[in-house]
Amino acid sequence: KAQKDFHIDLHESLLIGDSISDIDAGISAGIAKNFLLSDITSNQPKYNGSYYEVDSLKKIISFL
Repeated sequence: KAQKDFHIDLHESLLIGDSISDIDAGISAGIAKNFLLSDITSNQPKYNGSYYEVDSLKKIISFL
């Protein structure tokens, strides 16, 4: 509903979630960039084929 109400382009959107079910929902909705916040420690976002795994919100800034 929010997509239609606010004219959101899901292909230009990103999703930040803290569980795989969040990521699955984003992929199902057609969101182009999905980020899983996790407790991994890495200097770079880790790409897992359909989403990026990051340990902080700061690492997502380069995708904006």
